[in-house]
Amino acid sequence: VGDHEYVDGGLRGTASLDLAIEEGASLVVCINPLVPFDNATLQKIPFFGPDGGYLSEKGVQAIMAQATRIVLHAGLHYHIKQLRRSHPDVDIILIEPRADDYQMFFYNIMRYSTRLKVAQHGFESVTLDLAEDYPRYKETLARHGVTISRRRVIEELHQLQQSDFDPAVVRQVLQARPSANGRSHNSIGNLQETLAELEELLAVSD
Repeated sequence: VGDHEYVDGGLRGTASLDLAIEEGASLVVCINPLVPFDNATLQKIPFFGPDGGYLSEKGVQAIMAQATRIVLHAGLHYHIKQLRRSHPDVDIILIEPRADDYQMFFYNIMRYSTRLKVAQHGFESVTLDLAEDYPRYKETLARHGVTISRRRVIEELHQLQQSDFDPAVVRQVLQARPSANGRSHNSIGNLQETLAELEELLAVSD
């Protein structure tokens, strides 16, 4: 850019949560999609054979992906650990895939063609985790005036599953969510237009 060369900021830090806290945030929600994969689960997947195999057998990309995830994951957790120690009054919610989630490992989250598949799987897995660990999330969010409903979450997930994660239904679910004043989020209503503009821009760049 101009006379400077840049690299992804993730090389220095996966998430700059400290910047949000310095600006006064008392509740920080961090979404990290990159988690080292627990290869033991492969033994249960027929595609990989009865012995499951090793990640090294899946090629150099799998090896690089695992190594990168280990480094970034360890750095992020250390960062959060230090922040919780230095700011005990701040609540940090970390949302990550499970270590045995092979779909999040083998799908390229940066590939545009798999965006819906990754989004569908991510929504479903996070919603299930939210329902399972509901008491902790409810208590944490309540301290900041945020209310959640496990029944609502489960109903929305069921609705999405029944539609096979139809994008139109996903948008409908998002648009139906009320804000703090009981009104729907108007900004969500522009999601379809935003996606259409993004697809046009990508088509031009291709």
